[in-house]
Amino acid sequence: MTTNDVSVVIVCSATDNVDDEQRHELAQLLAEELRQLEGVASAGLVLEKVLPPGGKSVAGFVIGAVQALVSAGALNLLVDYLKERLGSTPIELTVTQGERTVAIKAASRADFERALAVVRQGLDP
Repeated sequence: MTTNDVSVVIVCSATDNVDDEQRHELAQLLAEELRQLEGVASAGLVLEKVLPPGGKSVAGFVIGAVQALVSAGALNLLVDYLKERLGSTPIELTVTQGERTVAIKAASRADFERALAVVRQGLDP
């Protein structure tokens, strides 16, 4: 990871309409799709050893969680993609660059716009 790389963890939140199996399948598909985006160095499921408080795991992976390593210049592209792909799915997004970390929640396209502004503000030197 270089100083220009950004680690992004996306957790699809549980809802009444989506069970754990569906969240896990969504995370698997999302990881595959993110690998195809320009500027994404890697993307995969989050290992259980970094299980967030209240999180669940299956086969050693956190249910509904994906981690991607993205170039700083591609962060906008990633958030735009998430907005289009998951615009109405509640997610928690944790973005880390160096020692700076920004955590936000989004559940609508408008939330994603605000999230991108918060991320930019939190990561700008």
